[in-house]
Amino acid sequence: MATESQETSLENRTKVISVSNVREVIVDNDAANASSTFCSNEIKTTKYTLWNFLPKSIFLQFKRVANIYFLITAIVASIPAVTSLNPATSIAPLIFVIAISITREGYEDYQRFKSDKELNNKKSRRFEDNNIQEVLWKDIAVGNLLVVKENEMIPSDIIVINSSLANGTCFIETASLDGEKNLKPKNAHPDTLKYFQSLERETSDVRDLKLVSEQPRANLYNYDGRLEMNGMPISLTSKQLLLRGSNLKNTAWVVGVVVFTGKDTRLMRNAEGGSFKQSQLERVVNKLVLAIMLVQFCLCTFCAVGSALWTQESRMEKDYIFPPGDRGPEPGFTGFLHWWSYFLLLNTMIPISLIVSIEVVKVVQAGFMAMDEGMYSSEKDRFCRPNTFVLNEELGQVKYIFSDKTGTLTCNKMEFKMCNIGHQMYGDLSELQAMGPIKKISTFHDPNHGVTYSFRDPKLERMIRDPSDTFEKLDYELYSESQKVLLHLKTQRDLVMEFWKAV
Repeated sequence: MATESQETSLENRTKVISVSNVREVIVDNDAANASSTFCSNEIKTTKYTLWNFLPKSIFLQFKRVANIYFLITAIVASIPAVTSLNPATSIAPLIFVIAISITREGYEDYQRFKSDKELNNKKSRRFEDNNIQEVLWKDIAVGNLLVVKENEMIPSDIIVINSSLANGTCFIETASLDGEKNLKPKNAHPDTLKYFQSLERETSDVRDLKLVSEQPRANLYNYDGRLEMNGMPISLTSKQLLLRGSNLKNTAWVVGVVVFTGKDTRLMRNAEGGSFKQSQLERVVNKLVLAIMLVQFCLCTFCAVGSALWTQESRMEKDYIFPPGDRGPEPGFTGFLHWWSYFLLLNTMIPISLIVSIEVVKVVQAGFMAMDEGMYSSEKDRFCRPNTFVLNEELGQVKYIFSDKTGTLTCNKMEFKMCNIGHQMYGDLSELQAMGPIKKISTFHDPNHGVTYSFRDPKLERMIRDPSDTFEKLDYELYSESQKVLLHLKTQRDLVMEFWKAV
């Protein structure tokens, strides 16, 4: 029975991933990993490049029905045989609208470029020749041994080898991945805890490790892989995987090996690529423009048919219009030319000023949003940053919010207001009554753990400062299992001070 149990335990311990297409990584060995085609850790979220910006952005503008309509109007207005208007009256507004749109697109994409550059040039730490060296995020490669410290963002998907806490445990916040603010526990595999018990540990003993991993995919909650140690494979799961974009919390440091970088990370696999976006208002405008165009085409057809019929009758009877021997073009061709003439005369049914107004309003509105002090974040020292101006009006059309818990809509933070120690209540007891809003007075602030207290009680402060004062007599005794007195609290102050030690 013991032999069977040991074999079962060994089988569970050496479980391997059941996928045919895997990636193999040699830990802390760039030369061995150079032959593999792993992508860079540099990311790019921009829609355009310097070379394709102008043609691509202009092409995307004609996904709007109104722009196609005004382009046709400008072309027809340039034909002398059908136009009675100055072509500049149609061409200039169209150029102005498209110029505003592509300028806005260029500004938005430039902001993405700046954000990518800032992120790619953030600094992290990795082991190089048994020393911890600073490295830019964009220079991190698969197989590197990274050191991530408390409150730092994890620069790539890594397998945790050890941490500063017991049993290789660490805590991460994944708000940027799944919106959850609660801390998630992760832990190193027990067999890797012998490495990096401190940050001064040499790395030469880990260079023989081989990481066999699944190929990149978008699933945030599952992972299959194995780490081969001296020929002995150990199974790795999502409990050992720290994802790019998450933040290390309540843990002084972790050491991990990079398994996915750049566009192969879970974060980038779940990110939507740059695409042309339209708000609900633009979709409604497109439908209205199509409806007006249909009415306009019907009117143009009716007028063109009437013009052809009139020409047919007049060319035979009205010599002062059509002299003998010069009857002009055929009535059908005349009606065709007049159709386009009526099209130009009726183009005011779709005012180009509407499109100009919408574009200008969105750009100005985005500027006001970026300067709004009400949306300033003191924690990040950052104002609101509109990334897509064309969706501004969507913010004012939210009717319902479906939420599974109150923490989704609030800060999900509790404040220390009152406490009861023994027979005494401490804190502002007036808050137990409905006496209106209470002004917050921050008495304790820990930015590393996001803790803020607004607790104040003069009696408790005086009790702590002045031990010579007289206090309520108590007789509390704490006994051990052998019935020996471990702690004897004689007064209320003794109980308060003991409670304060525990806090």
